Amino acid sequence: MKHLGAFLTLLLASSTISILAVEPLLARNKNYEVVDSKSFMFQSTSGKAYPISNKGMAYPATLIISGEWIENQNKELANVGELRITDGSLTIDTDYYAAKVYKIIKGFGIYNEKNGKLKILCEVHELIIEPTYRLVLQGKRNADGTSFEAPESRIASQYFVEFSGQLTK
Repeated sequence: MKHLGAFLTLLLASSTISILAVEPLLARNKNYEVVDSKSFMFQSTSGKAYPISNKGMAYPATLIISGEWIENQNKELANVGELRITDGSLTIDTDYYAAKVYKIIKGFGIYNEKNGKLKILCEVHELIIEPTYRLVLQGKRNADGTSFEAPESRIASQYFVEFSGQLTK
């Protein structure tokens, strides 16, 4: 997780997001001009987790993420902004008696206001057995809400996840 302080540079041209390379956050880019910073929260209204080892199963899952939504004013990076994730949790109901609960420690994200694309990378900590994993969320925000789709969204090599809900800022 030592590279979590650096974030993936994303190509936000057209309507696709693709990973190019690891480099410092947008805020450290000399062309990036912070205009406004607001707190935000995403809370899922529905979600599922699919074990990577058993694709036929699906478990109910919930996701809550909060942090800072940062907008910029640079014309070269128009409509591109940054998310700083400060708190949250992911819960996967694996059976009737237990659930896997992951605490979101920290994370970063990038969004394109023009096409609604979001990409979030978080460091999560499983509460019971305490290993640290990487949570990757890739999705889209529109008038109906925000959704993160599987298999692009996943927690380490354990689960593909999908969520839909509301992102408020």
